[in-house]
Amino acid sequence: MLLVHAGIHLNALIPWLALLAMVVVIASGLTGKYLLARARKGMASRKGELVAQGLNPDEVERQLQGLALLTDSMQRWRSVHMPLTMLFAGLALVHIFATLLLW
Repeated sequence: MLLVHAGIHLNALIPWLALLAMVVVIASGLTGKYLLARARKGMASRKGELVAQGLNPDEVERQLQGLALLTDSMQRWRSVHMPLTMLFAGLALVHIFATLLLW
């Protein structure tokens, strides 16, 4: 529905920027959520394997350090995702106000 709405005004820049920001925010959110869940699940699985092998807790922690750093860095995706969300919200508001003022 939003794609059809955005396509109605081919000569207007703000709706297209808002649409682009929305698509980027959705793609970023879904991709980040999927990858983070997968990384957490993989780390938990790997930890279970290492504990089952009988490794001591220090060795398990050492072996999981790389995966933990990767998971932590993936959690920081929000530092990119949230500004994009704010950009989308701002562009959507500008579009709404411009439509109300100029319609």
